[in-house]
Amino acid sequence: MKNKTNTNSAIEAEVITENTKAPLLKDIEYPVTVVNLTNLLEEYKDIPNINPESENAKAEYAVVTKGYKAFVKARNSIERARKDLKRPSIDYGKNVDHIASDLQSKINPTEALLLAEKEKFENHERLKRQREEEQEQARKDEIKGRIETIKNLSLCHIKSNSNVLADLISSIEIPNEEDFQEYTVQAVEAYKLSMQNLESMYETKQKAEQADIIEAQRLERLEEEEAQRLAQVEAERAEFEAEKEAFRLLQAEQKKSLQMMQENINRQNAEREAEELQKKQDEEAKQRAEQEKEAYARCYKESLDDLEILDALDSKKLLDAIIEGNIKNIYWKVN
Repeated sequence: MKNKTNTNSAIEAEVITENTKAPLLKDIEYPVTVVNLTNLLEEYKDIPNINPESENAKAEYAVVTKGYKAFVKARNSIERARKDLKRPSIDYGKNVDHIASDLQSKINPTEALLLAEKEKFENHERLKRQREEEQEQARKDEIKGRIETIKNLSLCHIKSNSNVLADLISSIEIPNEEDFQEYTVQAVEAYKLSMQNLESMYETKQKAEQADIIEAQRLERLEEEEAQRLAQVEAERAEFEAEKEAFRLLQAEQKKSLQMMQENINRQNAEREAEELQKKQDEEAKQRAEQEKEAYARCYKESLDDLEILDALDSKKLLDAIIEGNIKNIYWKVN
């Protein structure tokens, strides 16, 4: 059967219901009651601490073993009763899940198609809104950029001359609402501020350029005067250099003449010294020759005297006398 129900205040959905028989639940009864469990816990609240070396070890072990078995029996009986009591509800839950799964398998394909069409339209609308927002933001950014350009006119032309500034001031138009839309007020404020700055810059530039013209004229006069002074200095320097070159040539000529005179004197002195040296050497050679001649004559006379003494001797005695050095200026030498 089909019923209609309101799931919320905005959407009305059709809910499909399916009847299934619910299990008849039993009263919850466990084999261990609270009183029994309390008595059991009370009985074993003091568990012996077994010392295997003591005399009571076996008796204490028997008590512990008996208690352990009692607790295991109670726990197992409770677990069996829990499973028996819960089984109908588990089977019921499985049946509920099976019916739900069957119904959902019929719903899911159509739901998925509906969701796809729904998301396709929503994505299209989202992208459309995004493009519109981007276009709107681009429009605003473009207008803000033009306003920033107006604000920065004075900064962009801080190095421009007065002629450029004059042309710029005359070319700028007052912002209108058609071009600047909701930012017209901001654009007009930027225009006013830039015009004030540009006009102030124009006046300052004009005065500075006039001062530059006057300074340039003054510097030009100074340059002309300096050029004339340098030309005069250059002429004087050239004249001085010419005089210095003439003096240098004169000195060179005089030096050359002196050098030639000195060379003649040196040559004459050398010739005279050579003649005197040759004359001296000739005189010394003549004296040596005369001395050698006298010495030779003296030696000859002395040798002749000694030979006269040995004249009567035979040749053997003459030879012995020469060997023994008894004859002057005659010496025996063995090769």
